[in-house]
Amino acid sequence: MTTLLKKKPSKDDLLDQVNIEFNDYDNQSSSVSSSVNTSLTSSPILSSNNNNNNNNNNNNNNNNNGIISGNFKLEQKNFIVDLFIMIFGVDIRSCAALRMGLALLIILDLYVRSLYLRDHYSDFGVLPSNVVLDSNSYYWSLYFLNPSVWFAKLLFIVNVLFACSMFVGYKSRISSIACWIFMTSLHTRNPYVLNGGDDFFRLFLFWAMFLPLGAKFSIDSLVNLDYTNKKSNCLSPKSVTYSPIANNNNNSLSSSTNRIDNFINRFIPTTDSDGKYVLSIGSIGIQFQFCLVYILTAALKTDPEWWAENSAVWYALHLDQFATPLGVWLRQFIGLGQFLTWFTIRYEWIGVFLFFIPWRKFHGPIRTIGVIGFWCMHFGFGSCLELGFFMYIPGICSLIFLPSWFWDKLLNYFYSNSLSAHRTTAQIWINSNTNDSLYKCLSIFKQFFLLHSTPILISQPPQINNNNNYQNQQNDDEEDFIGINNNNNNNNNNNNNNIYNDFKEKNYWFAIESSITGERVFGYDAFLTLISLSPTPIQYLNFWIFNRKYFKEFYSWLVSRSWFLNNKENPMFKATNFIYPKKAIVSTRKWYIELFCLFMLIFIINWNCAGYFSYDVSASYKWIGPAFKVEQYWSMFSPHPSKDNGWLVHPAVLVDGTEIDVSTKREITYDRPRLISSTFPTQRWRKYLMNLQGLSHRDKRLYYGRYICREWNWYGTIPPQKHIKAFKLIFMYEDSPQFPYPVNNRTIKPQEPPTPIELWSHVC
Repeated sequence: MTTLLKKKPSKDDLLDQVNIEFNDYDNQSSSVSSSVNTSLTSSPILSSNNNNNNNNNNNNNNNNNGIISGNFKLEQKNFIVDLFIMIFGVDIRSCAALRMGLALLIILDLYVRSLYLRDHYSDFGVLPSNVVLDSNSYYWSLYFLNPSVWFAKLLFIVNVLFACSMFVGYKSRISSIACWIFMTSLHTRNPYVLNGGDDFFRLFLFWAMFLPLGAKFSIDSLVNLDYTNKKSNCLSPKSVTYSPIANNNNNSLSSSTNRIDNFINRFIPTTDSDGKYVLSIGSIGIQFQFCLVYILTAALKTDPEWWAENSAVWYALHLDQFATPLGVWLRQFIGLGQFLTWFTIRYEWIGVFLFFIPWRKFHGPIRTIGVIGFWCMHFGFGSCLELGFFMYIPGICSLIFLPSWFWDKLLNYFYSNSLSAHRTTAQIWINSNTNDSLYKCLSIFKQFFLLHSTPILISQPPQINNNNNYQNQQNDDEEDFIGINNNNNNNNNNNNNNIYNDFKEKNYWFAIESSITGERVFGYDAFLTLISLSPTPIQYLNFWIFNRKYFKEFYSWLVSRSWFLNNKENPMFKATNFIYPKKAIVSTRKWYIELFCLFMLIFIINWNCAGYFSYDVSASYKWIGPAFKVEQYWSMFSPHPSKDNGWLVHPAVLVDGTEIDVSTKREITYDRPRLISSTFPTQRWRKYLMNLQGLSHRDKRLYYGRYICREWNWYGTIPPQKHIKAFKLIFMYEDSPQFPYPVNNRTIKPQEPPTPIELWSHVC
């Protein structure tokens, strides 16, 4: 400071001085809050802020060790180490995106499955639970505890609750483990309605359990975010960040970890210099799992349809049981189908290697292009073929590869575009007479709607604020060499007094203020402004919902209720107090978890190699596959797309002698449906009925016959004379048409008419 007094201050010196003033104001605001309202000091958020501000010197010492109140950052940069972590680690923001994507897919998947819950997941459906139990002694499922419909519904509801918890990042580790258990149970209960996308989904959820899913954009990390709640954020909003990933140089963590963990962390870093990535066996495992899917499925596509003819996509589009209207229309463009075949097989081979480019300058853009490529490829598949959620699952899973470059560019755009000025200069003020639950609610809004740099400030009574201002002025007299301290403190004091008086006069509970213009809005206008501050699509709700007369009336009625700002009566505040964390999270590696992940990674690689090279996994540990439900074989459209085609007919004779088709409840016809793929209620039914067509599942046709009789004859919905007496399951088989381009002087044969094949005959 002596040096600064002897020379003319530079631009950087002035900016540093302004930062000091903003921090002084933060200290003043936090320290006064404890004397204004005792309910506020009892809040873990505000008390943690006070401790952080009042012990500034201790924090500076901790910064040298890499600790900032539960947030971590490496002290020195190492180019080679950072590049290694960038390639084999995962960005913690990508972990958050993966967490939300997986949770959303779970909820949507459960909704679709619930449409036929009794049919697929109870003993009144198509598959009794004992049949699955007898197929493999290592299979387990919560649905085996009780085969009734009501118990299956209960498990669905609990599963949805855990998925919602996982989506918002509440108890993220516990929620992800629970979701994996429920998903494994669901898949085990009826494996005949699953496709490759379900295996992909389940395996990614398995590996996600070992990642810090709650490190960003979560309820779990709210206290970590709270330590960044500073008024000085308005000076440099893009620099506001936090990282709960503990690095290998944190000496203060030694007491809470054992010697093995310390030894591993000493030689294998946990995070990069900026604290954006996390490196673990789990991060390597989840990336290798994604790569194995595409490398193996490409390696198994060995027939000429993929390499010589380039006709695989053309044949796939002629699978009538899958083809959508768009897919049927695209059949005429043979050259386009050949190009898509050429692109697909090659992108499955090389696409995954785009994620591991060791050139730091181009690593981020190329990795992002790789993610976009997989999204486009699977969107194309799903547009032309009815694949259910398989259209979205690989795209959601590929989010784990999004690099820091992508997130930095995205967030910088939010803070740098022409519409972001009002967002980055805004400040949220709350009335000191309110309770800390309001602060918590606004913190949750900040977390999930990307307002990390927007500070939440507490207005103070004038007399208390003046006393603190006087003390701050005395402390700053020795350093006041350019005369801005007094002016700044006076301005802060006057601003606080004005806001406090406005709150008292108008009885508002929060306000939004521009730190540049000083313009201030309260009440309903403040609510609309708060929504508009978010760069996420929620801002558009102002136009569609919040800015309407009926919502304004509802808002006015709501905030005028006596219980609205009451912790014990307001359900929103009660929920907020329940889920709000009590302390900052710290993500560390544990040696036993790393060892387990390493073993499972080796096991999965060996399992995939056994499937490709046709050797048996050792019986001594083969049980691990079905026990953890990690068995896998990626043979989608391998070695070539199926050329078997056709449709199902269910001719039945009723008690009164009427003959109808059970599936359509109409007159029996064996003619080809206009769009065969539309004859299946859902993708789950499509997969199940297609499995019944195979000889390997012919023993399951008996249970399907019993199910049809129960559904038609039981429950009293159909008169007795219309009950089914007997029915048959007929498959109208036909070969797909031959590829129209001659290859090696091959003669194009005309397509033969469909052949009826009786799969099953059942007497009710």
